[in-house]
Amino acid sequence: MIKQTVFCVCLLAGISVYSQDNPKIDGDVIMSLAEDTRAVKSALKQGDKYYRKGLYDAALPYYMRLYRISEDHSPLNYKIGVSNLYGINPKNALAYFDRSDPEVAADYYCQKGIALIYRNRYGEAKEAFNLYLESLTPREQKKVTDKIRRFIAICDFSETALRDSVPVFIENAGPNINSFYDEYSAVETLYPSSRLFFTTRRPKDNDLDLTDDPSEYRERILYSSEFINGKASEAQPVSDMGSQKHVSIAGVNPHENTLFYYRSKKRFGDIYRVRFKESGVTTSVRRLRKGISRKPSKETSITFAANGDAYFISDRLGGEGGKDIWYSQKKGKRRYKRAKNMGELINTPLTEEGVYVTPDGNTLYFSSNGRPGMGGFDVYKTQKQDGLWDEPVNMGYPINGPDDDLFFRLTADTTIALLSSKRSGGFGGLDIYTVKTDLRMPFEVSGSVTDTASSKTLAATVKLFDRAHNLPLATAKLDSVTGKYLISREDKGDYYLQAEAPGYRSVTKDLEPPIRRHDQLEKNFALERLLHPFSLTGHITNLKTGQPVQAEIILKAAGEDEERYKVVSDEKTGFYIITLEDKINIDLVVKATDYFEHNEKLLLKNIAGSESRKDVSLQRSVNTYTVTGVVTDNARQPMKTAINLTKPADEQFRQTNESDQNGKYEITTTDAGPFLLEITAEGYFFINSVIEFIDSAMIVRNFVMKKMESGAKIVIENILFNTGNATLRPESFTELNRLVNLLKENPTVKIEISGHTDNVGSAALNKKLSKNRALSVRNYLLSQGIAVERLEYEGYGFDHPLMPNDTEEGRAANRRVEIEILD
Repeated sequence: MIKQTVFCVCLLAGISVYSQDNPKIDGDVIMSLAEDTRAVKSALKQGDKYYRKGLYDAALPYYMRLYRISEDHSPLNYKIGVSNLYGINPKNALAYFDRSDPEVAADYYCQKGIALIYRNRYGEAKEAFNLYLESLTPREQKKVTDKIRRFIAICDFSETALRDSVPVFIENAGPNINSFYDEYSAVETLYPSSRLFFTTRRPKDNDLDLTDDPSEYRERILYSSEFINGKASEAQPVSDMGSQKHVSIAGVNPHENTLFYYRSKKRFGDIYRVRFKESGVTTSVRRLRKGISRKPSKETSITFAANGDAYFISDRLGGEGGKDIWYSQKKGKRRYKRAKNMGELINTPLTEEGVYVTPDGNTLYFSSNGRPGMGGFDVYKTQKQDGLWDEPVNMGYPINGPDDDLFFRLTADTTIALLSSKRSGGFGGLDIYTVKTDLRMPFEVSGSVTDTASSKTLAATVKLFDRAHNLPLATAKLDSVTGKYLISREDKGDYYLQAEAPGYRSVTKDLEPPIRRHDQLEKNFALERLLHPFSLTGHITNLKTGQPVQAEIILKAAGEDEERYKVVSDEKTGFYIITLEDKINIDLVVKATDYFEHNEKLLLKNIAGSESRKDVSLQRSVNTYTVTGVVTDNARQPMKTAINLTKPADEQFRQTNESDQNGKYEITTTDAGPFLLEITAEGYFFINSVIEFIDSAMIVRNFVMKKMESGAKIVIENILFNTGNATLRPESFTELNRLVNLLKENPTVKIEISGHTDNVGSAALNKKLSKNRALSVRNYLLSQGIAVERLEYEGYGFDHPLMPNDTEEGRAANRRVEIEILD
């Protein structure tokens, strides 16, 4: 989606050479291969219309209809490449440029170079940009050389940035606030509780006249009433704040509980403020004057230090060019001194946007498209030293990427920041992301294990234990070449190491925590050979199922409390081995989570030989519940499938299993549910079934899988919309994500998404509503990376009921979204 917001341009539009070429697609060639020539003419006409307007997401499905007829038509492949590149899935563009010829368009190598940037193939991208320059006349080169050099600079910078990534997690804020359209400029407010306000370009919920041109929707403000640990509740609209034009978030002053927003006018715009009380937003609205707002300029972003000093974005005269960052000191209660431009050290001849200052006034974050970076707008940071600002530094990867990254703002939790960005895996256009500082301390520990007497390297095993649970987190054997073991961890903790070798006394050592990221710690062991070693081995299993159990095995000398030996059984096999220095009578203790402890006396002195075996079966200490059954195909033949058990709305599986060659499956859990049982198999539709143990600890459910073949249909359950409109509710995304995974696992499948309604209301209104709901589902699938050419959509209103509409149950069944396999 090419962004049409009032502040921003597309990733590369700010540095693009000129409008994309428009080579003519030979309709006669394609029609000669088609059965329906009228359909070809219509698709070509519509595709070219949207392409000329720059509405590439709208053009793409029409071009893909032609592509299914002729995959080798060079102008068509070029236009599909451009439509992907400047649409919602730029990573898909390269494959189509590769199928096109360089002669098809004068800017072919330039566009291909941009597509290579999205694939992080920077060396090849630079080659493409150089080929583009070589293809031009000297006069043409003079016009574009500076811009192509900037593309090459992006490649050079990005190669380094990828190697030196910043320790942060970038997480999409999710469907509660993001949509297929642009969302950006998010701020956190703290009264009456932590809330999230942001700007969107999405249509309103009651707008059924959806358009292919996102620029037709005005900017407006939404908010989430709860924002906790980076998670936001479902967004809801606020009033238009006195304007029928664009209204967008400009900033927040947490020190005075004040929200600021930009309101556009005919030729300029101003910043207004709204104060908070404990009950929420007041109705008192004031325009900022005296030093900040000025006609006819636009002030679009503002931030405040704790002392009241303001930093803001303005395109007023006297700057370095485009929009700049300006600074104004507070003067009295509501007045500011005359604003000063922050100068060429901070500002560039291009555009700065999204400024944010820390409360102490000593660190400034902002975005710019006029500095070396990874493409489009990047986020930069500058700090004040002895009253002077340092040269801004690019925040690096992954905060910055090949597209626009703006509005970096810290929250009340300074380990979490907000960011507006367009990146792979988003919902469409600009999305709001959280940037969470990675506080982990990754490290490596290595060392040797040798014989105390001879110093020879031993064939030893070293285990890293978590002291809190006394369970091994990692196990390593000595490398036969280096004679060293190596264990890597992603974070520090309260750990200890245990080194073991057959016939030797095991040794345990505390592990001091690392003091810096990627520390390399060394811990060497010297083991003493036992004179009369005695080995005790066995398996720890579940008493009822016979399955292996990871347990702690402790040996104490008979009648003593002190632990002499301690090991942990293997998680996958239940096997353990303990080497004693001599045969003694011992007390055996076996402990495992959710199992009753096992205690037993072992009279080892009476055993002949140097080894003995002791298997232990443990009884569970908590209730268990089992769901079982058989999975077959349409022909009632047993199937091997994957079985997953989740809590409703959970992202992570609680239990995983698979059916055997006879189609039988069995999953045991300690929770009565309800659960969602998901069954998947390659080439088949997934099945979801709600499981809840109420009157029995055993449930038997048999399932028949439906093959994904042309004409096959299923109803996608739990796809929910707001009443009377086409806006997907957040509860729908868990189910839709399963459909996304299914389509990714079956990359050649094309589907039709069809919307259906009950018979309440007029036929025309139901047709429009059902089609827009199908479009909303299609847009979500697009936002998750499913290619547009695989998705058709239609609305059938109440033409195809599943049940009679004379009962509420029947009407509910008829309000549905169906998926049909096309080919």
